Amino acid sequence: WLYVYGRDMTEPGKYTAALARVRPENIADRNGYFYYSLEASSDPWTADVTGLTPVLENMPEEFSVAYNDHLKAYLVLYQEAESGAVLLRTAQYPWGPWSEPKTALSCKKEEYCFGAKEQAAFSSEGGKKIFFTVEKKNMPYLYELVFKP
Repeated sequence: WLYVYGRDMTEPGKYTAALARVRPENIADRNGYFYYSLEASSDPWTADVTGLTPVLENMPEEFSVAYNDHLKAYLVLYQEAESGAVLLRTAQYPWGPWSEPKTALSCKKEEYCFGAKEQAAFSSEGGKKIFFTVEKKNMPYLYELVFKP
């Protein structure tokens, strides 16, 4: 399966992350997608997009989720709107449950930080070293993060 994350508006100005899955060969077929749903009767996946269940609360417009071999977990990286901090959370499954957030980078308000996300294609050492980008004052910045053993 290929897992795809997106945002879902739960009320004006409030967004959650939703999760879909699709077989790679069906990625172009809109009818090939199934959405994570705790509402479904026997299977947690439904073809009905209106029945999805959020997997992460209060998510910004941009975020990333990738499986990290070093952590043996899914890693979400995003920027918290209120504090400006770039946060990390992990989960054993693509739908969670997610750990409490840990701060990877603090941004000052006057830096106008936006759009933090992991650049998973550049990770190395089996995910022990990852790279993420953050926009500051309309300029992209690349950061390296090394997880301890």
